[in-house]
Amino acid sequence: MQGSTRKMLIAAAFALSLCAFVGAGAWAQGSATPAAPRPTQRQLTEEEQAILKKIILIAYADPDDGPAPLTVHFTIDIHSVDDPVHPKYVWNFGDGSREVHEQNPTHTYKKPGKYKATFRITADGDRAGADDVNIVVQAPEH
Repeated sequence: MQGSTRKMLIAAAFALSLCAFVGAGAWAQGSATPAAPRPTQRQLTEEEQAILKKIILIAYADPDDGPAPLTVHFTIDIHSVDDPVHPKYVWNFGDGSREVHEQNPTHTYKKPGKYKATFRITADGDRAGADDVNIVVQAPEH
């Protein structure tokens, strides 16, 4: 899925999942217009509670294709109810190199191939999120 479409779908799902109040509108007596809705708090379902524990994020690579050696700068865009507390970042670049624990690392792919760089974040309160980015490294230019 392309980045902008993917970002819109994630943002829409995130927005829908955060509805914690239900409007309790009522008609004002003797009026043709409804009274202002009065929000009433309700209990969140288990599914809504699980969604609130997720950290919604999108990982980006710049560039995501090119000739070897290809140096790629990775960044993440985090969408969350609250800022993650004590976040732990883990990048696996998919090329057999060791994992990196930075938020926005740079990595050089030395050999041609197709790679999937995966990113995970965990934070206090059992909150977590993950995403991946496909990287295509072509044969070196001569």
